[in-house]
Amino acid sequence: SLLWYVLWARGARTNASVHGLVWAAKLSLLGLIPVLIWNSQHDWITFHHLQHRGALDEPFRFRPGELAGFLGAQAAAFSPLYFAGLLWALARREWNGPRAEAHRFLVAHIVPLVLGYAILSLNGEWEANWTAPALATAPLLLVGSWLGAADRSAALRRCALAAVALGVAASAALHVVAAGPWAFGHGKFRRIGGVENLARAHVAPAMREQGATFVLAGNYQLASLLAFYLPGHPPTFLPDLGRVERGNHLADLRI
Repeated sequence: SLLWYVLWARGARTNASVHGLVWAAKLSLLGLIPVLIWNSQHDWITFHHLQHRGALDEPFRFRPGELAGFLGAQAAAFSPLYFAGLLWALARREWNGPRAEAHRFLVAHIVPLVLGYAILSLNGEWEANWTAPALATAPLLLVGSWLGAADRSAALRRCALAAVALGVAASAALHVVAAGPWAFGHGKFRRIGGVENLARAHVAPAMREQGATFVLAGNYQLASLLAFYLPGHPPTFLPDLGRVERGNHLADLRI
């Protein structure tokens, strides 16, 4: 994203700007050092995992339907209204106006990652949250574009106010549902899924009865939750099935 911005925005190619961006790149690389050291000591497992997760260890498959699913998931994750507003802001092409530099900087931090994962989705592999680092910048672009447009158009101003009102109402409704006992029962999110009860009332007694010192779970979510909730935090493991396990089936457990 930084490289695209430097090549695209004339204001980014001043000595001061380039100097700052070089330091930003250096600090980013410095933050990667612990990750690289750990991977070098563990057979570069993160790189193998990402290669497998994106199906890049197989021949590329062209699946347009997966691209549609990826875009639909992006809209659902942010709400269709938010996603439509973001597309409108990107389509306005404000990179030639008075706020060109700011607009280009934000677009450069949104589009490359989303576009990259959109292309990868054609290979049949994607998750909605993979674009989170890029879309974290999206609210700034959305607000900046809509505020400027709303100042010049009464119709767009009404659309913006309606969107804000709808967002506030939806957020309030979700908080009411989440806070109520009808949603998750006593303990709310702390006991979601019943894992704490499973660990303390069922798994722990079974471990004591059988003299077990570790737990074998069928997926990584259950393994991590049991490791947290079981007394003494015993080791938990996954069977090596040669693939990334997904799902959260509480019955998928062995002691």
